[in-house]
Amino acid sequence: MKTKITNIIVLLTILMMLGCSKDDNDPKEEVSGTFEFLDAGTHEFSIDASDIVATITIVGSGGGGGGGVNYTSGSSSTGGGGGGGAGEFKLLANEDLQGNVTYTVIVGVAGNGGSASQSGTNGQTSEIILQGANIYTAIAGSGGLSNNINAENGGSGGIGFPAGNSGTNGEERSIFSLSASPGLGGLGGENESIFGFGGNGGIGAEIDFSNIINAENGNVGGNGYVKIEWTGLR
Repeated sequence: MKTKITNIIVLLTILMMLGCSKDDNDPKEEVSGTFEFLDAGTHEFSIDASDIVATITIVGSGGGGGGGVNYTSGSSSTGGGGGGGAGEFKLLANEDLQGNVTYTVIVGVAGNGGSASQSGTNGQTSEIILQGANIYTAIAGSGGLSNNINAENGGSGGIGFPAGNSGTNGEERSIFSLSASPGLGGLGGENESIFGFGGNGGIGAEIDFSNIINAENGNVGGNGYVKIEWTGLR
């Protein structure tokens, strides 16, 4: 009888140990990771986990600066180009993401600076896309403006987050010095990051006695940016 009781106790002990071992393997482990996309263009990522919570940084690209105003003839120097607008900056916390699906990331390409009397081009929106649906977006800045040939007035800054600054005006040639300083290019907008800045506008044409110093081109803006910092269970 004692032997039977002993055997039953041993069997129950083994079953309890097996049950505890099984339960120990049931809880999922917390895992984490980071995806950072610095290069302009299209990328993809997928997360092998469940219950994913993420912090997402997404920045649209900046617009290019407007070119300084070109000069052919006249009694005044010309205005500077407007600065490009900065791209939108977003920092999003506690965002739920799906596991084991493929997300598409588009990092916006910056706008180009304009040549003399040409406006800068607009930047490109940065996006995170799932199954064809756009779920996160950061808007791009627009290009800074230039002005018509021989215009003394500077170009306006491009719309953005924030907008670029307008170029300053040129000045009328002095009868005493026969010179006229050019308008300066407006500074591009700068958001809360080092990405997606607006390009600076180009300097206008300068009159230096009988010499004309040509207007300068605007500068390219900054590319967009996307970063995903996540935690989940596996």
